[in-house]
Amino acid sequence: MKKTNDVFIHVGLPKTGTTWIQREIFEKMKNVNYYHRFDLYTPLDFDKKTVISNEELAGVAYWEKGMDIRYQVIERLYRMFPKAKIIVGRRDERSWIRSTYAQYVKNGGWRNFDSWFDFCYDKKAGDMDSYESYIYGLFGKKNVFVYDISDLKTDISGFVTRLCGFIGEPVPPYSMKQYNKKLNWHQLIVLRYINIWFRTKENKTGLLPGVLGYCIRWCMLHASGGWQQ
Repeated sequence: MKKTNDVFIHVGLPKTGTTWIQREIFEKMKNVNYYHRFDLYTPLDFDKKTVISNEELAGVAYWEKGMDIRYQVIERLYRMFPKAKIIVGRRDERSWIRSTYAQYVKNGGWRNFDSWFDFCYDKKAGDMDSYESYIYGLFGKKNVFVYDISDLKTDISGFVTRLCGFIGEPVPPYSMKQYNKKLNWHQLIVLRYINIWFRTKENKTGLLPGVLGYCIRWCMLHASGGWQQ
């Protein structure tokens, strides 16, 4: 393995503008090898700078596993790329929990928000400070770029300039296209009740076929513009 000092890893967190950054910045950079899906078996080409971006590296808030795995993953990444530079996004904890709940329901989840909030809070899923401190301890603070999702809303040009400067690449042409469009609270409630009846990866005990539930969810989300993930 060579040129590990030229590896940049965007670990998420989920729901911190990751899709926009991936599609509008990383995918459009000409002088880097960009990888979205990454695991131990992904073949990497180090002939130029390498950018890896996958929000699931910071853990996914599944009911069974929580977010504990994020610390194990970052340790493995450090062992593989000890000289890598890390990019990590953050968001206000309550706002982050609300956003992950909406994604959970869109993916077929059926539990209520209070249960989801208690789960995330107990697992410290939204505890950004501890996670960042852990990353600093491994890679060194100067090798970690931290941004807040509010940076994308208040000063997108400044944010993109800082991010590209951290990677050492010119700013690519980008659009303000919106990804992961939102459902309002009433739509989420209706969708959650639909999910109760159908089998999904989040509700394996549903009474009705999952394919039918998927079609209903697709129609509802597509009509509202909220299907993109």
